[in-house]
Amino acid sequence: MTMATKARSGALAGFENGPYLEQSDPRAAAAIRSLPWMRDGGRPAERAAVQELLYLAPFHRDLFAAVIGKPWMRDGATAAALQVVSHLRGIAQHDADAALRIARMPFLNTLDGAAPAATTSLRLLAQDNPPAFRHILQHPTLRPGINDDWAKIVATLHGVAGINPGLVDALLNPETVRAEQRTVRLPRSGNVDLAIIRTGPGARRSMDLLELGVRCAEGVMAAPLPTGYVGALYGEAVAGSNAGTNFSTHIAIRPVYDVDDDSYEAGCAAGIAAHEVAHYYWNGNASWIDEGACDLLGYIAELERGDRPAATANYPSGYVRTIAELERLNPAPDSDLFSANYALGRRIFLDLGRALGDAEFMRGFRNLYRRSAARDAGAIHSRGAPAGINELRAAFHSAGSPAAVDRVIARWYYGTEPYDTGRLDREQANPGLPDINGRINRAYVTATERGRPVSQFAASGVSGPVWLTLEYSYKMPGRRPKEVHFEVVESYQDGYETRRHTLTLTAEARYNGGTQWSAIGPPPGTPWAPGRHWVQVYASGRKVAEVAFEVTP
Repeated sequence: MTMATKARSGALAGFENGPYLEQSDPRAAAAIRSLPWMRDGGRPAERAAVQELLYLAPFHRDLFAAVIGKPWMRDGATAAALQVVSHLRGIAQHDADAALRIARMPFLNTLDGAAPAATTSLRLLAQDNPPAFRHILQHPTLRPGINDDWAKIVATLHGVAGINPGLVDALLNPETVRAEQRTVRLPRSGNVDLAIIRTGPGARRSMDLLELGVRCAEGVMAAPLPTGYVGALYGEAVAGSNAGTNFSTHIAIRPVYDVDDDSYEAGCAAGIAAHEVAHYYWNGNASWIDEGACDLLGYIAELERGDRPAATANYPSGYVRTIAELERLNPAPDSDLFSANYALGRRIFLDLGRALGDAEFMRGFRNLYRRSAARDAGAIHSRGAPAGINELRAAFHSAGSPAAVDRVIARWYYGTEPYDTGRLDREQANPGLPDINGRINRAYVTATERGRPVSQFAASGVSGPVWLTLEYSYKMPGRRPKEVHFEVVESYQDGYETRRHTLTLTAEARYNGGTQWSAIGPPPGTPWAPGRHWVQVYASGRKVAEVAFEVTP
């Protein structure tokens, strides 16, 4: 017996269940040993797949035979193959006949596109929602079997069934569901399949925004996207009150963001799509790290799109001031307090960027990802230890400038360092509007539209926005109307801009002035943050008005 033959004959000895299968089912053991890539011992994902096969063979022989005969298993078990085999075995534990039927369906002839995500969705349905699982497999649309096109829909159904069960049948109805598809080639990831799924009207640009989010995420992270398929469902199947949710099988985004107009929702759409794509990289860590990192990538995508002004930071937390306090409270994901993870997480990353500069920050940011993303055998959500403040400190220390890193951590984690407001514009406003021979005569804030000026109000006494009021005068030199475009910038006492938007004044010869109102403040449903706020108004890059006001609890 040669050494190579001896190694092959004992190839299963090092696996749990290996010796048992050699004795109880020599044919199944021989089938595993015959896999071509077993000759060199296999890579980590392949060895993990062998272990799955060793569990599966004595449990369900027909399912084992269906799986081991797949071309993608013989060609070399990838992370996607491991994911599919594991989930088929998980389905079989709940419904063995259904697992065998699924294994023989056309969508599993290859592992391209949505096949792994659809298998994950089916396993979660079998485990968490057996009635929905049975209903879906018995649905007339899927009774002949799931093909590649329907795999994209099936991938969404675990999330949908748990949040909005009434949407399941609409998604399985060929008359109501629409799927838009695109394949993009990325420098590090190769081909990635994208899909947008709807049961109603939507905007053509949404696919472009999804592609932008994918390209932005891979470019910033300088690492392959941890999935070869990104599907976005625009539907009312989002967790809690969030704008979007990454379920790992797919992204869900509320339909109000599937628009292309001048609305607030359209202005947020690029950032929301990029945020949810970023969760393929950032998940399983401290929530403020994951949400802050994803919000940062959403902001970068907004900047890259460049068709609308993008604020530096999201709206500040109205609940807590420090990350340490947030961690002590440990809010549930569906609670209002959880939103502080977005605000504080994004700010600590922004402040690290200010303190370290772009190149050093990116080294630290990518170091943190590598520390947090030790994935066992490449499975999308199988990770090493979750990252928290200690991992963040170590990752950014290794990038350089540890003293600067410690100051930022002291500011946002412990609250022992004052805010840095040095970059807020404190130049005096020049109210002149030379383009129309005019000026801003008065600028103030009111708690209600057309109300009286206020310099202070209580967060508990205001529901929704307050109003910036600009009183202006002019003297037109000609008779043709002229537009003046303003940029309104809102800032907070922590030193960050929280919102930018545009405002247009139309001057006409028949008038000599007027009043302009603009809603300012947090997004709908978000409470005001107590503290000092500023609103600055710019025309042609020059500050023409500024208003400061205080918000009390």
